[in-house]
Amino acid sequence: MKKFNKVLAMLMIFVLTFGFSAVSYAEDTDLTAPDSEVEEEVTEDVDDEEVGDKGRGKNKEMRNAWKLEKQLIEQEKDQLEELKDQLEEQLEALEAELETAKEAGDTALIESLRAELEALKVEKDTYTMDMRNKLAQMKQIAKSRYTDEELSQLNEVYKSFNNLKNMRTIPVENVFFKNRDVKFDTPPVIKEGRTLIPVRAITEAMGATVTWNSEEKLVTIVKDDKTIVFDLLNNITYVNDVEVAIDVPAGVMNNRTMVPLRFIAENLGLKVVWDEDTQTIEVDEDNAEDEVGTDDATEES
Repeated sequence: MKKFNKVLAMLMIFVLTFGFSAVSYAEDTDLTAPDSEVEEEVTEDVDDEEVGDKGRGKNKEMRNAWKLEKQLIEQEKDQLEELKDQLEEQLEALEAELETAKEAGDTALIESLRAELEALKVEKDTYTMDMRNKLAQMKQIAKSRYTDEELSQLNEVYKSFNNLKNMRTIPVENVFFKNRDVKFDTPPVIKEGRTLIPVRAITEAMGATVTWNSEEKLVTIVKDDKTIVFDLLNNITYVNDVEVAIDVPAGVMNNRTMVPLRFIAENLGLKVVWDEDTQTIEVDEDNAEDEVGTDDATEES
């Protein structure tokens, strides 16, 4: 009997020891937890990526649609402008003929030329009106790129700028960069008869790089072989290390560096066209020199 009890006790000790060891081993290793957690983390990452990709894809899709619509209207406007330019050449030629007819006293020819001139002027006015309609469409498309929150913030900036002396703002939808996607968080302004525009917007739109030295208050713009430095502390501007004079200095407005549009245009090889009637600015990467100076039209009388 004693022998049996001894065997039974040893058996119980063995069972208890093995059971506790197995439980302890299972608790220490927790074999199922890591795989489960990893799978959950991976799933969350994949979901985030899918949501991000979908968001980015949607935004990209919207941007592409906006660009396509903008390009189509730009092409239609360019075609109208080309036709208008051709009419202007014809008008100049007819006016020269009319002067010759007047000198010769050819009454019949004078009447004929005047009638032809009037008809061409009407046609030119039609093209001009069509171009303005295209500009209105371009404005609407440009404005649609901004959220309600962004437009609300811009409106606050408009109010603060317009309260300043000798300065008024230009709506952001009135500034077009041909074949470029540009948005402003600070609107361009007309100050002392010169258009000032956020430097980062125009330079980055045209493929330039912009750096800011906060200690020395220096803005550096680099594009191709041209380096422009604005020293905001001393109101000095350098182009390729040579000091140059500008009529309206660069400055900071709404925490953005604003620079004269004409100066940037001349130094970055841009074509800038200001339309006084529609209060619009068109910027294109073009080396044409005859249009660059049209920013002078912003001078206040």
